[in-house]
Amino acid sequence: MKDIKLNVTVKYTVGVTMTVTDEQYDSLEYMGRRYPFGYNHDIRDSKCWEGYDFLAENIREKDACEWEYEINDLEEIKEDES
Repeated sequence: MKDIKLNVTVKYTVGVTMTVTDEQYDSLEYMGRRYPFGYNHDIRDSKCWEGYDFLAENIREKDACEWEYEINDLEEIKEDES
């Protein structure tokens, strides 16, 4: 057994069918077009707020159909020998 420190980026893919408002659709469409490589809460773009809120309230990891893991940092923790 080993003690470790681990930093991982997890990307999961969700496919859903649902009804959205026109405002949510417009915001989601804008997000996909303007930020094709991803959008996060650090980006201050008011045109994305409606879509971001919709995604935060309706998309869950349990809905995922694919997962991708990227190991950013892995370090074994060793007892201090001093």
